[in-house]
Amino acid sequence: MGDIDINGGIVNREYEIKNVTDKTLKLKKIATSCMCTKAKVIVGDKETKLFGMEGHGDKNPPVNLEIASGETAKVLVEFDPGAHGPQGVGPFDRIIWLTFSDPAGVKELKFNGTVVSS
Repeated sequence: MGDIDINGGIVNREYEIKNVTDKTLKLKKIATSCMCTKAKVIVGDKETKLFGMEGHGDKNPPVNLEIASGETAKVLVEFDPGAHGPQGVGPFDRIIWLTFSDPAGVKELKFNGTVVSS
C-alpha cells in the first residue's frame, strides 16, 4: 500500500483472485487480522458485506458466494490508518483470510505499508 497518511481517512484497494481449479469454489468465510482492516468479495453482480477481525469470542457469519472454475473475483479492502491512533504510525502488515470449500481451503491475501504522520 505504500505510505499512508494517518489523517487521510480510509484507504481502499482492490485485488483480483482467480479460481484456477476445475471446480466451482464456495467462499465460506472472510476475516481480517486487525480491526483497522475490512474486506468484501465481489463476483459478477454479487457481493458479500464487509467483514473485519474476529475477536472476543465473536465469529464472522458464514458467507455463501460461488466462484466458478476460471472465474475472477475482486477483493475490496478498506484500511483505516487512524484506527490505532498516534501509536499506529510506522510499518504494518495485514492479512485477509478467505476460507473456501475444498480443494482451495484457506487462502491468505497479505499486504503491507507504512502509516505516516502529516
